[in-house]
Amino acid sequence: MFDDIQDAYDAFESFMLKRFNRKIDELDIYKRKKLGRYFSELDTWFAIWHEAQKENQLPKL
Repeated sequence: MFDDIQDAYDAFESFMLKRFNRKIDELDIYKRKKLGRYFSELDTWFAIWHEAQKENQLPKL
């Protein structure tokens, strides 16, 4: 479905903005990528969303 994880995360950001009006803080994303150990609830939401996308359980926007 997605060529790489960054494509998937970009689609997730779009989904969160369109469905929940939730803008993902770019600085937070940068910190988590740089440290590799700084997690938030968005990581859990992304994992659930990504799994559902792979199983085609969520509508595309």
